[in-house]
Amino acid sequence: MLHELKTCDYERTRPIFQMMSYNLVPLAAIEGTAAGRIWVDDATHPRMALLWDEAHELFFAGDLPAPELAQALRRLLVGEVYSVVGERWPFVVHYWPLTWETSLDLILAGRSWAQASRRLYRFVGATSHRPPEIPAGLEMQRVEASFLARKDLGGRAPLDEWLSECWRSAEEFLRHGVAYCLLHGSAIVSWCGVEYVNGRRCGLGVETEEQQRNKGYATLVAAACVRECLARGLMVHWDCWVSNLASARVAEKLGFGEAVEYLVRFLPG
Repeated sequence: MLHELKTCDYERTRPIFQMMSYNLVPLAAIEGTAAGRIWVDDATHPRMALLWDEAHELFFAGDLPAPELAQALRRLLVGEVYSVVGERWPFVVHYWPLTWETSLDLILAGRSWAQASRRLYRFVGATSHRPPEIPAGLEMQRVEASFLARKDLGGRAPLDEWLSECWRSAEEFLRHGVAYCLLHGSAIVSWCGVEYVNGRRCGLGVETEEQQRNKGYATLVAAACVRECLARGLMVHWDCWVSNLASARVAEKLGFGEAVEYLVRFLPG
């Protein structure tokens, strides 16, 4: 039988999700800085847990479910998660240990999926380098309350969507997060921000408007974000698909070194 935990009881799942501590999302949800709903096999002494970040990621961890529990997980996804998501596919499915593979075949039955590899980097570079120079005609802006209140910003939809998916509220982001935007006039052309905070660790997300890519803008906003995170005493992580060579190049240019590579399932919808 599945039980959905109240947020005040999320701490009970920490030993389970600690096994996949290379990913910051579950532990950030446990600590209340990230959105997430958690279901377990036993509400008092859980041995298996599923976390949905209420956006595009699922996390399965702990003991493998018996067939009846696997069926309950499948019904949960079909009857609740998929229906809430609607058109907001795709999904990334994280799992640990790897022996979850067999159970996932049943839980995800009826959905097409592909196995893919992601790579986690951690910052290992120096902190003394000077901030990169901003090209003429562009302006770097820190995302603060006054910035979020602006009504004149163009291209802000991806930033707003990111905030709503990664943070419980804008207020929560302003308390714990960091983000920078590169502006051309009043239009956002690139941005980078802290997606999750777990203790003293944080993970970054970065996006550049499609027509503005390959100009070094991602490096500029990410460098600004990294500098502030380091000044706050945070250990910065960078997570990307192994196939995303452009993202890997930015990470390596900024001083990130590879920490771990791990498998996920990708559900295109």
